[in-house]
Amino acid sequence: MLDRFFKTCRAAFVRTLGSKVSLHDQEPPGEADVARGKPLLATSRRSAILILGMHRSGTSVMTRMVGLMGAALPKDPLPPSSDNEEGFWESATLVGIHDQLLEAVDSVWFDPLPLSLRSIPPDLLSDWKERISSALVQVYGQADCFVVKDPRLCRLVPLYREILTSMDIDVRVVLVSRPPSEVAASLLSRDQISANLAGVLWARHMRDAERETRNLPRVMVTYSELMRDWRPAAARLCLACPGLSAADESGIDAAFRPDLRHHRRGVPPGSDADLFAHLDRLEKALGLLRQRNGAQEWREIDAIGSQIDGWTSTHADALADEYFCRRKLPAPMDWGRDELLAS
Repeated sequence: MLDRFFKTCRAAFVRTLGSKVSLHDQEPPGEADVARGKPLLATSRRSAILILGMHRSGTSVMTRMVGLMGAALPKDPLPPSSDNEEGFWESATLVGIHDQLLEAVDSVWFDPLPLSLRSIPPDLLSDWKERISSALVQVYGQADCFVVKDPRLCRLVPLYREILTSMDIDVRVVLVSRPPSEVAASLLSRDQISANLAGVLWARHMRDAERETRNLPRVMVTYSELMRDWRPAAARLCLACPGLSAADESGIDAAFRPDLRHHRRGVPPGSDADLFAHLDRLEKALGLLRQRNGAQEWREIDAIGSQIDGWTSTHADALADEYFCRRKLPAPMDWGRDELLAS
């Protein structure tokens, strides 16, 4: 019975991967002023800074930096671990809710499909929104400016925008990108995820986060840039987020430890050359958002994304095999659940 259920789910998964159909409803409106280098005026409204990036991309150190610049960090941070010695700077409460929400729509953090919350009845979705808004109050109190980080947020941006808007909180965004080959090497080491699935996951997270924030004040940061010199990124942050300050230079310097960068750009073992050529182009296109952020850049990102969709469609069977194999097995790390079904 269970094997037949997985075969049915796998067949639907392959069809969806092969369809190349986006679940995005429409093109977002125009770019924010901050993307053109214009500082935003300070307002009396509270603000939330969302740190968006794929797992293993430097979002933790980015969040620590934003905290040192004056944004409130969560009161219930996840503890450091062997794979993140300086801490994740994620709210344990919110991460737990995010995993439960993914489970409610039959997904997990390593799911390469676009996420849709449409299967949740409106009254239940309203309950989820209330849980998250209550957790935000619990975790951050009434802080004027606070920073929220969890790689799962890349797939939950529309939901968070609704919630924060309903709370009269302005949304600011920091997009963090790391070379996909480095992310793949890190995920292979930590979670034994193949290079190709890791690459597709990197693209899914970055594309969703970028597309859903085009009309928000946002800052694009690359992990390599941060490790070289964090100051240019901090200057862009101060434009997008009035009230932040990089005055604590010694504290921020101490947050960036080169010895914690364990993986460098290279060819991941078992990777497909065509896929990673597309991913490298996407990484470069995202990096250009540091200087220019308009329709031309968005079209380029979308065009590269379509090529990645084409590769994913061609290799849907292999991706589905790995995905469903992982969902059958107990989770060794921070997977969305230990197994798909319990009998």
